Amino acid sequence: MRRALRAVIRLYPSRWRRRYESEMLALLEESNPRPGDFVDLLAWSVRARLAGRPSHVVGGALAVLERSSAHASRLAVVGMLVLLPTLLLVVLSVLKYVLGIAAPFDAVEPAVTPLVTHPVGETAVTLAPYVALLLAVIPTVRLDARWRNSRLSGSIAFSAPAASILVAAASATVAAVMIVYWVAENL
Repeated sequence: MRRALRAVIRLYPSRWRRRYESEMLALLEESNPRPGDFVDLLAWSVRARLAGRPSHVVGGALAVLERSSAHASRLAVVGMLVLLPTLLLVVLSVLKYVLGIAAPFDAVEPAVTPLVTHPVGETAVTLAPYVALLLAVIPTVRLDARWRNSRLSGSIAFSAPAASILVAAASATVAAVMIVYWVAENL
């Protein structure tokens, strides 16, 4: 795990590494890293690259993310992993049956057909976009309901990291394509 975290630290922009890499490596040696730490560091390195400036740093170490934001990012990554097989199958199917580019689909069809024709595989492929969508969206929504002055009042707040938005959009798109396909086949 430490080797993987060192590799992720090398993904940060050079300006960030010049200033903080030695401290991060020292913290890494003193800690007992977990897989969640890998996902967090990877997400922050992407954010630092996209922002074009170092990640927010306090006292020479990475600032601790708000737990819910880090949790949402990790669940978005899990959601993308859940969605990936179905996404690939849908993209290859669209290439073959809509655009007429058969080679990629034909190459994987012999291996994929036994999986997707089995009831468990078919269920997994069908439910994957919805599971991924839930994993991406649920941790980003905050509901608040209270009784005030004998009235129920409430609010809904939505705060999503970019990974959650990306996974939600991909999941919704895959689900829409699958619904259109099902409607076209069954009407």
